[in-house]
Amino acid sequence: MKRLILLTLTLCVSMLSAMATTETIKTTALPETSDVFNQIGEDNLINVTKLIFEPGSTINSYDIMIIRNRMPYLTDLDMGEVSIVANKHEYYAGYHSQNDTLGAYAFYEVPNLENVVLPKSIKYIGSNAFSSNDITYDYDKQSKLKTVRFPDGSIIQGIGSSAFANCRNLQSVN
Repeated sequence: MKRLILLTLTLCVSMLSAMATTETIKTTALPETSDVFNQIGEDNLINVTKLIFEPGSTINSYDIMIIRNRMPYLTDLDMGEVSIVANKHEYYAGYHSQNDTLGAYAFYEVPNLENVVLPKSIKYIGSNAFSSNDITYDYDKQSKLKTVRFPDGSIIQGIGSSAFANCRNLQSVN
């Protein structure tokens, strides 16, 4: 019986590993849809574990919404060369993208995200941008964020309250 369980677990892990993908894309923020969605495709979003934006990419609320809600296994996010632009569409209830700002609750309770390279161009990180709910006892919903990196030449001017609240695994911010 133990061997059967072990074999089943091994097969499941192998299948998940085979589906995991790294996507390197150049996006243009679109007014009414997500270019991240268009480039990766609906069927492939769930398999993305690492997302890298090429130089000159722009994203907005639609793209943030897709990243936070449709990529449940995303562990690595490299936005170093991205410009965030304003859009009135909400990526989280009551919040939308603004120019050069990683907005409040942008990656709130995105549990599998471990490593983030922030956009060089952002000036502000909103409140609770990466935080997780402190009262959750569900391990799958706890933040796994370990590293946050500001690229050389970053021009960050402020960080909102509780931007990294309850990120108990956070080891490095540089």
